[in-house]
Amino acid sequence: MCLYAAIYYNLCLMAPEARGEDAAVFLTTIINYPFIYQHVVTSDKTKRLKEVNGFDTTVGNRKVIFDLAGTWIYDRPDNPKIYHYALLKEYSECIVGKSGRPDHGENGHTDCLVSWGISQFVYTFAKNQIRNNSSRKFSLSKDPDPMTFPNIFGNRFIKETRKILGSSQGLDNRARFDKKYATQTM
Repeated sequence: MCLYAAIYYNLCLMAPEARGEDAAVFLTTIINYPFIYQHVVTSDKTKRLKEVNGFDTTVGNRKVIFDLAGTWIYDRPDNPKIYHYALLKEYSECIVGKSGRPDHGENGHTDCLVSWGISQFVYTFAKNQIRNNSSRKFSLSKDPDPMTFPNIFGNRFIKETRKILGSSQGLDNRARFDKKYATQTM
């Protein structure tokens, strides 16, 4: 779904989180998308700067993204122009946790707030990566290689039968038969 939106919005810059298993799976899925945010981090081993695909959420920059999200509301007290109910709900439920860490309350989450904060971070500190790609020529005139770029145009389906994430079935079979993973039947 994200690739549909990215292409619809002129091949926009995508800035997914880069930490965790879910992030690794998502980044692997979109690896050939040409406009993924490049976050500069310090390598733990070499202590040198390197670029990683996506936003590397750490303890240090987590507070920054929450501060940027909070600044948006603070600078616009009369009308922040946020029309997303879930995001406003997370704003109102966000608490200060251990050691001043922004966190969610019991039975809550901050997924929308983190996404909003990441977008504010990219807009504030990485404007050089944001560009209008509407004139860029991009098409899927030939069938893409399986597992490199999903088929988002037409009625052709790319079959993927390799085992994934320890499954004894391929992705297509898992989506078709396992309700836990399927949002719709392929």
